Amino acid sequence: MKSKKKSVVALSLAVAGSLMVAGIAAAAYATNFNSFPTLQQGASGGYVRALQANLYAFGQAATVGTIDGSFGSSTKTAVQNFQTAYGLTSDGSMGPASWSKMSAYTVAETTSTFWLDTPSSTTYYVDYNNPTTSSLVGKLKYKSDNTIVNSFTVY
Repeated sequence: MKSKKKSVVALSLAVAGSLMVAGIAAAAYATNFNSFPTLQQGASGGYVRALQANLYAFGQAATVGTIDGSFGSSTKTAVQNFQTAYGLTSDGSMGPASWSKMSAYTVAETTSTFWLDTPSSTTYYVDYNNPTTSSLVGKLKYKSDNTIVNSFTVY
């Protein structure tokens, strides 16, 4: 009976430890876009704002138009332009391959801060900050003087 109790206690501790480790792993700061969801025309919200700001940094400001968090036809065209320029399937949907390609241009400054800077735009870059592990905010800035053009909450 003692052996069975020890086994149950050991198993309980192992499960609790695994859950704590999983919680710590899940609480990591974002340092790129690889965990962003697939977006397509009709989507809206903070992830779309981030996408639109990123497209500015990839030279698509004129195509995107306003950073409004609404994935409309202009954002779809800008995504297709980005996908074509970087050798991806040009379907206008922002999925894992497209986010991964964008992530290749991120630089992690600290564990909670990173930015997107590309050679495709001489005007814009995007600065991201994780105030907490459950939030991400972005700022579209001018490269020339770091003036904030647009700020937004991703999540």
